[in-house]
Amino acid sequence: MNLNKKKKFQKLLLHWQKSSAITYPWRNGGYTPFQTLLTEILLRKTNAPKVKNFITDTIKEMGTPYKIKEAGATVLRESLKPYGMSHKKSAELSALASKLDSDFEGTVPSNKDKLLELPGVGNYIANCVLCFSFDQRVPILDVNIIRLLTRVFSIKSERARPREDPELWKFAESLLPRKHCKEFNLALLDLSMRVCKAKKPECQNCPLAEMCDYFKHQRSLKQFS
Repeated sequence: MNLNKKKKFQKLLLHWQKSSAITYPWRNGGYTPFQTLLTEILLRKTNAPKVKNFITDTIKEMGTPYKIKEAGATVLRESLKPYGMSHKKSAELSALASKLDSDFEGTVPSNKDKLLELPGVGNYIANCVLCFSFDQRVPILDVNIIRLLTRVFSIKSERARPREDPELWKFAESLLPRKHCKEFNLALLDLSMRVCKAKKPECQNCPLAEMCDYFKHQRSLKQFS
């Protein structure tokens, strides 16, 4: 990968994040590692803007493994209805709370391998916890970010589930800046969701447009059509 393009990507993304970051309750600081982990599980396959007003109350109700174990399955399912998949998520949270209590003294580990032992935790959630709660320099990769990276850098995974492709994770890691990794990852999440949409991407509002392979290709098609 061209080193200059990588540095330009970092610079433009971090500059955009300063003025365009989305404000969510879970980004305001003050969340414990467990509350960050809980938030990421709640947000899985969920529209974040639609549930942002529920998060604060949920964190108060279930913000520790003990509170989840105390609540019980019925109460959990009822509390999780706004997030969708309440039966599955309540079962995951119950198993998660039990695992943390029995194996980790109720504390979320700061080690990737240990995090992956937890029920409902894969690479994405593990790295969110490591980055946002423990300030570790790790990449974050979801379907939206993969789409953005594919467009900007013309990369492509041959895997049926690209987010499980280790080569894509390595590529995402290679893009990380030395500093401000948290802000960089948040910018990737926001830009890929708000601007670099699957359908009708808003290239005219994208800070990466002039360095984006997809945008250049689309512009050339219009010129010769």
